[in-house]
This record gives sequence, structure tokens and C-alpha cells, in this order.
Amino acid sequence: INRNMSIALDASDNAYVSYYDETNANLKYIQCTNATCSTRNTTVIDSTGNVGKYTSVALGADGFARISYYDTTNSDVKFVRCTDAACSTNVITVVDATASGYTSLAMASDGFARISYSGASGHLYFAQCTNDDCSTKNTTVVESANCADNTSLELGTDGLARISYTSGGTTIKFAQCTNTSCSTKTTSTVGTGAGSSLTLTSTDLARVIYRKSDFSAGYYQYQYLGYNSSGTYESGPIDSGTTPASWGNLSWTHTGGQTVTMKARSSATSDFSGATDWGSCTNITSGAALSTGGCVTNGHRYVQYQASLSTSDTLVTPSLDDVTVTYVAYGASGTVTGNAYDS
Repeated sequence: INRNMSIALDASDNAYVSYYDETNANLKYIQCTNATCSTRNTTVIDSTGNVGKYTSVALGADGFARISYYDTTNSDVKFVRCTDAACSTNVITVVDATASGYTSLAMASDGFARISYSGASGHLYFAQCTNDDCSTKNTTVVESANCADNTSLELGTDGLARISYTSGGTTIKFAQCTNTSCSTKTTSTVGTGAGSSLTLTSTDLARVIYRKSDFSAGYYQYQYLGYNSSGTYESGPIDSGTTPASWGNLSWTHTGGQTVTMKARSSATSDFSGATDWGSCTNITSGAALSTGGCVTNGHRYVQYQASLSTSDTLVTPSLDDVTVTYVAYGASGTVTGNAYDS
């Protein structure tokens, strides 16, 4: 009985497969020598104890396989660097001697492996190998929840890891590492279930598949490109067309259910070289006088506004729909002619 299989393809679409031979409790490997795998080489890589569960395979830059797996007898996560195509010669390294199971492996652009796995106390770990055999590495706890398993690892175009996994037995989570060792990261909940698998789009958005806890259905979860949590828009100069101008009110409408705040300032020149710095201006309530922000002066020809938009949910963005500025313009000079006065 063969279980815990993993597959990788070379440039000719030939398959390389690692798997757990449950009958003999061995780690085995198949090198397919044609596209249909009707011809192949099969190698027993490790047969000492109960070894080979939760295996994962990828190809190195040399075209030879790299394999991670679990040694149940010794509670080790191990790493194999094959030194020929059939993996009949290889180097095996213990990555973690206090592990508890599931592994997933990817090869980084530096030529070294990245491995996510269930480590001590069922915590989710990430290993950044720093040499070919992974005898030197940086190891980080991604999540310290008990029973973090069913891990799946992919590397983005930025070279940083994305990991899906089951937390606490029933919660599917997604971790996006923000540095190479994954010592900094963002983590989000995907859904409820178990047994996740992860892939990435060409723009590094995650796709996660997992099953319901009662096995009744499978789920396919998209990761959408989120909005920034905050941003600022600064308008161009608004020209009253005359000097002096008497500035009135500022009002606006927005949708999206999030937060929009506004400031305004005035200037005698269109380049705002003499305008008050935004940091000295205060927010203006929609419909209130421009002067309440402390940075608009009657007599200046130009005004501009600064909109600050923020959201508590990066899947929802506020939308500034329209802005209204009122003012009264007076001519710099004029002539008034009265009617003839008859005494």
C-alpha cells in the first residue's frame, strides 16, 4: 500500500514521485524515464525504522530531486538531496529531531530548500535551508497552536513563502511570510475544515482547496487582492478665478461604509508655495466652513483639499464620490452709477 505521494515534473514532463510504502514502512522514489512513466527507476531511499510519511518532492537546479519526509520512529523531519536522477545516491539530513509530522517543500531561487512542517507540540514550523543539504538553516515557529498540520507550501515571485495549514484540527489558515526566514508574517483564517493544498496565481494570489470536517464537500478558496488599509489623495489647485475670494463651505459624499476625512488650505499662488503645511491643518466636517480647518484665508485665489481614506477591512474600500467647495468672488474694483437725483 502506497500513501502520502508527492510529484514533480521536469522540463520534458517526466515525473518524479516520492511516496510512503506503508507495507514496508519505507520512503520510496520513482524516476519516470518517459512521459507516461511506462519505464522508470524505483529506489528505496530510507528503510531504517518507520520512515517516509508526509513526503514532499521538488527538483533542484541540478535536475535532481529534493525530498522532505517524516521519520515516525525517531520523530524527525528529514531532508534528502538526491545526487543522481534515480536517487540511488543521496544525502539525508535531519532537519528537526522533535517533529510531529506533515511536511511540504519548495526550492528557492538561491538553490536551497524551504520546508514547512509540524514540529514540537504540533506547532507549525518553517525551515529556510542555507546550504544544499539543509545542515544549516533558519527555523521559525509560524504558529504555536496545537495540532498545526496538513501544511502546503509555495513560494511567490518575491521568493517569500506562502503556507496553508490546518490549525487546531478544524481551522484552515493561510500565512504569508514577509521575509525569507518567515520570522515576520501575516496570518488569516480561510475557513473551517482540514486537509489543505495551496497554489499561487501568476500575481501571487493564493488558491486553497480543503475539505469539510465531515468529508461531505470540498472547498476552493480564492485570495483576493486587498486594498491598502489607508491612503491620501491631494487635489490640484481649485481656481476661484478672481482675487479676492470669500471662501464658503466644504462638503462631500462617500460610499463604502469606511472612513473619509478632509482638510483644506488656500494660497495666493497656484503652486501653493506659501500655503500652510497639511500637518498644521485640522479636519473639516462635511458641510462646515472651510475656515474651520484653520488653513483657508479669505482673499486667496486658490484652494485645495486633502482626502484621507481608511478601511478596517482590506476587502472593502471607501469611495470619495464628489466634493463641493463654495465661495463668493468679488471684483478688485468697480464703478457704480446712480440715478439722477432731483432735489
